[in-house]
Amino acid sequence: MEYDGQELDIEVFFNNWVAQLNKFPIYTLFSYAKVDEEEIDHTFSSASIEYAKLKIKKERFIKSKIQDNKQFEIVMSYLYRQGSINDFAGWSLSEDLFSFDKRDMKTLFGRRKIHMPVVTLQKDSTMFWICHDGSSVISISNDTLFSVLVQSLAFLYII
Repeated sequence: MEYDGQELDIEVFFNNWVAQLNKFPIYTLFSYAKVDEEEIDHTFSSASIEYAKLKIKKERFIKSKIQDNKQFEIVMSYLYRQGSINDFAGWSLSEDLFSFDKRDMKTLFGRRKIHMPVVTLQKDSTMFWICHDGSSVISISNDTLFSVLVQSLAFLYII
Protein backbone atom coordinates (compact mmCIF):
# COMPACT_ATOMS: atom_id res chain seq x y z
CA MET A 1 0.00 0.00 0.00
CA GLU A 2 1.28 3.47 -0.79
CA TYR A 3 0.34 6.71 0.87
CA ASP A 4 1.61 10.04 -0.50
CA GLY A 5 4.23 8.19 -2.56
CA GLN A 6 5.69 6.33 0.41
CA GLU A 7 5.23 2.75 1.46
CA LEU A 8 2.88 2.49 4.42
CA ASP A 9 3.52 -0.38 6.79
CA ILE A 10 0.75 -2.38 8.39
CA GLU A 11 1.18 -0.85 11.86
CA VAL A 12 0.87 2.72 10.56
CA PHE A 13 -2.12 1.74 8.41
CA PHE A 14 -4.00 0.22 11.37
CA ASN A 15 -3.05 3.05 13.72
CA ASN A 16 -4.50 5.59 11.26
CA TRP A 17 -7.55 3.47 10.46
CA VAL A 18 -8.40 2.79 14.12
CA ALA A 19 -8.10 6.51 14.87
CA GLN A 20 -10.66 7.21 12.11
CA LEU A 21 -13.00 4.43 13.28
CA ASN A 22 -12.95 5.69 16.86
CA LYS A 23 -14.53 2.46 18.17
CA PHE A 24 -12.93 2.53 21.62
CA PRO A 25 -12.46 0.78 23.91
CA ILE A 26 -10.50 -1.82 21.97
CA TYR A 27 -9.71 -5.15 23.62
CA THR A 28 -6.56 -7.09 22.81
CA LEU A 29 -5.18 -10.52 23.53
CA PHE A 30 -1.70 -11.68 22.60
CA SER A 31 0.80 -14.28 23.70
CA TYR A 32 4.25 -13.21 24.82
CA ALA A 33 7.57 -14.63 26.00
CA LYS A 34 8.75 -14.45 29.61
CA VAL A 35 11.78 -12.37 28.52
CA ASP A 36 9.39 -9.59 27.32
CA GLU A 37 7.40 -9.43 30.56
CA GLU A 38 9.37 -6.66 32.28
CA GLU A 39 9.34 -4.46 29.16
CA ILE A 40 5.59 -4.96 28.66
CA ASP A 41 4.88 -4.20 32.33
CA HIS A 42 6.90 -0.98 32.16
CA THR A 43 5.48 0.16 28.81
CA PHE A 44 1.84 -0.59 29.64
CA SER A 45 2.06 0.92 33.11
CA SER A 46 3.75 4.08 31.79
CA ALA A 47 0.95 4.51 29.22
CA SER A 48 -1.83 3.76 31.77
CA ILE A 49 -2.98 0.76 29.75
CA GLU A 50 -5.31 -1.52 31.69
CA TYR A 51 -4.07 -5.10 31.33
CA ALA A 52 -3.94 -8.52 32.92
CA LYS A 53 -1.40 -11.31 32.55
CA LEU A 54 -2.68 -14.84 32.13
CA LYS A 55 -0.66 -18.05 32.17
CA ILE A 56 -1.93 -21.37 30.87
CA LYS A 57 0.64 -24.11 31.35
CA LYS A 58 3.70 -22.78 29.49
CA GLU A 59 1.89 -20.11 27.45
CA ARG A 60 1.61 -16.51 28.63
CA PHE A 61 -0.98 -13.99 27.46
CA ILE A 62 -1.64 -10.30 27.92
CA LYS A 63 -5.24 -9.14 27.78
CA SER A 64 -5.68 -5.37 27.62
CA LYS A 65 -8.28 -2.64 27.30
CA ILE A 66 -7.30 0.27 25.06
CA GLN A 67 -8.99 3.65 25.65
CA ASP A 68 -7.55 5.81 22.85
CA ASN A 69 -5.42 5.84 19.74
CA LYS A 70 -2.20 6.68 21.59
CA GLN A 71 -2.56 3.49 23.66
CA PHE A 72 -3.47 1.51 20.53
CA GLU A 73 -0.25 2.63 18.80
CA ILE A 74 1.76 1.29 21.74
CA VAL A 75 -0.07 -2.05 21.89
CA MET A 76 -0.15 -2.46 18.09
CA SER A 77 3.65 -2.76 18.04
CA TYR A 78 3.38 -5.76 20.41
CA LEU A 79 0.44 -7.24 18.48
CA TYR A 80 2.30 -7.05 15.19
CA ARG A 81 5.56 -8.36 16.66
CA GLN A 82 3.86 -11.37 18.29
CA GLY A 83 1.72 -12.13 15.24
CA SER A 84 4.81 -11.95 13.04
CA ILE A 85 6.43 -14.78 14.99
CA ASN A 86 3.28 -16.89 14.61
CA ASP A 87 1.97 -16.30 18.14
CA PHE A 88 -1.67 -15.34 18.67
CA ALA A 89 -2.25 -11.58 18.48
CA GLY A 90 -5.76 -10.21 18.11
CA TRP A 91 -8.03 -7.31 18.96
CA SER A 92 -11.72 -6.54 19.00
CA LEU A 93 -13.63 -3.31 18.60
CA SER A 94 -15.88 -1.97 21.38
CA GLU A 95 -16.44 -5.35 23.12
CA ASP A 96 -14.27 -7.90 24.89
CA LEU A 97 -14.71 -11.04 22.80
CA PHE A 98 -11.80 -12.96 24.34
CA SER A 99 -12.04 -15.64 27.01
CA PHE A 100 -10.37 -18.92 27.94
CA ASP A 101 -12.03 -22.32 28.02
CA LYS A 102 -11.21 -26.02 27.87
CA ARG A 103 -12.00 -27.39 24.43
CA ASP A 104 -11.84 -30.88 23.02
CA MET A 105 -8.94 -31.04 20.53
CA LYS A 106 -7.47 -33.77 18.39
CA THR A 107 -3.75 -34.08 19.18
CA LEU A 108 -0.95 -36.49 18.36
CA PHE A 109 -1.90 -38.31 21.56
CA GLY A 110 -5.61 -38.60 20.74
CA ARG A 111 -8.45 -36.31 21.80
CA ARG A 112 -7.72 -34.12 24.80
CA LYS A 113 -9.29 -31.21 26.63
CA ILE A 114 -7.00 -28.23 26.14
CA HIS A 115 -7.28 -24.84 27.84
CA MET A 116 -7.11 -22.22 25.07
CA PRO A 117 -8.13 -18.70 24.07
CA VAL A 118 -11.65 -18.51 22.65
CA VAL A 119 -13.20 -15.74 20.57
CA THR A 120 -16.97 -15.40 20.87
CA LEU A 121 -18.61 -13.02 18.41
CA GLN A 122 -21.55 -11.02 19.70
CA LYS A 123 -24.10 -9.07 17.69
CA ASP A 124 -22.43 -6.21 15.76
CA SER A 125 -18.91 -7.21 16.77
CA THR A 126 -15.58 -7.30 14.97
CA MET A 127 -12.26 -8.95 15.70
CA PHE A 128 -8.90 -8.93 13.93
CA TRP A 129 -5.81 -11.08 14.20
CA ILE A 130 -2.34 -10.88 12.74
CA CYS A 131 -1.70 -13.84 10.42
CA HIS A 132 1.44 -15.95 10.24
CA ASP A 133 4.62 -13.98 9.65
CA GLY A 134 2.69 -10.70 9.86
CA SER A 135 1.89 -10.98 6.16
CA SER A 136 -1.77 -10.05 6.58
CA VAL A 137 -4.55 -9.30 9.02
CA ILE A 138 -7.77 -11.31 9.08
CA SER A 139 -11.05 -9.81 10.21
CA ILE A 140 -14.28 -11.48 11.22
CA SER A 141 -17.23 -9.16 11.61
CA ASN A 142 -20.97 -9.13 11.73
CA ASP A 143 -21.04 -5.35 12.31
CA THR A 144 -23.04 -3.49 9.67
CA LEU A 145 -20.35 -0.77 9.70
CA PHE A 146 -18.21 -3.17 7.63
CA SER A 147 -21.00 -4.44 5.38
CA VAL A 148 -20.63 -3.03 1.88
CA LEU A 149 -23.87 -4.65 0.73
CA VAL A 150 -25.91 -3.09 3.56
CA GLN A 151 -24.30 0.33 2.99
CA SER A 152 -24.92 0.10 -0.78
CA LEU A 153 -28.56 -0.85 -0.28
CA ALA A 154 -29.06 2.00 2.20
CA PHE A 155 -27.52 4.42 -0.33
CA LEU A 156 -29.77 3.15 -3.12
CA TYR A 157 -32.81 3.46 -0.87
CA ILE A 158 -32.01 7.13 -0.16
CA ILE A 159 -31.76 7.93 -3.88
